[in-house]
Amino acid sequence: MSTPFWTPPPEKYPGRLPEKADVVVIGGGIAGTSLLWHLSARRIDAVLVERHHIAWGASGRNAGFLLAGVASSYAEAVRTYGRSRAREIWDVTNENHDRMIEAARGQDVGHRRLGTAILPVDDAERALLIESEHLLTEDGFEARWDGARLVNPRDGEIDPAAMVAALARQARPGTIREGVNVTSLVSRRSDVLVVAGEDACEAGVVILATNAYTPQLVPSVKIQPTRAQMIATAPESSRITDIPVYSNFGYRYWRQLPEGQVLVGGWRDTSL
Repeated sequence: MSTPFWTPPPEKYPGRLPEKADVVVIGGGIAGTSLLWHLSARRIDAVLVERHHIAWGASGRNAGFLLAGVASSYAEAVRTYGRSRAREIWDVTNENHDRMIEAARGQDVGHRRLGTAILPVDDAERALLIESEHLLTEDGFEARWDGARLVNPRDGEIDPAAMVAALARQARPGTIREGVNVTSLVSRRSDVLVVAGEDACEAGVVILATNAYTPQLVPSVKIQPTRAQMIATAPESSRITDIPVYSNFGYRYWRQLPEGQVLVGGWRDTSL
């Protein structure tokens, strides 16, 4: 695994698998820590286990875009899911942006909401983005085609590792346990047996927030990991881009931090 650009959370949460738990969340990325935050807010007893440290995987190694919708353009989403479903997805993801920043409770997570831009790579993508602007504005969303790119003014950017850390700091002591390498799950009549080394836990519910690692615990879930890259430059004195940019149908992206570093990533379409 490569060295992440983002500074890992400074806090450590060493622990072992408990003997019993109502809910066990496996995975200490943004999905797992967000879920633990919401469960705690609903007074549901839960324990999160992570085999390395929180934000170790993709949550600490991405470019930190906060985008509405899905990877496809709105026009493509309408064709795939239907107009009503696409509108619902955009509504939910816009609301999720708001709720996530509220959940940080004022901690510095590097959040900026300057919008993002989608830059077409060819005429086909250009046509989809122009169509997307019409559909988005008809459905009540803010979007603007400026002649060269589609601007989504409600999108934002964040330090993803800092966001994970902000959520984790709010967890009750003992509810996050790092260094727990779960190796098997056994579904039983009334619970799930979670095994990590010599430890075993009887869990009422197990939730996997393990991204591409999920098939290691549940082989029937077919997820094919695809490599993506992100590199960072030294601080640049000039502004390379005013807002985060996506291009080539989501396969290329870049943003510039306030300190000047340029983050460039993607290229999943060239993964072997």
